[in-house]
Amino acid sequence: MLKDIISGLLSLPLSILWIIAPMYAAYCDFQKGNFFLALFDYAFFPLGAIRSILFLLGVI
Repeated sequence: MLKDIISGLLSLPLSILWIIAPMYAAYCDFQKGNFFLALFDYAFFPLGAIRSILFLLGVI
């Protein structure tokens, strides 16, 4: 039962990371005029997820 609760709690952040994070990174790049990077952020998940975290932390 605890395993089901933990997997349920982890599914929401992973879903957010999978869907929203690349879109956020693409939006930030699009606003800066980097259309090519915006396309890659949305098309390739690892790049978009990593760049969205960097945008949130203010590194980029």
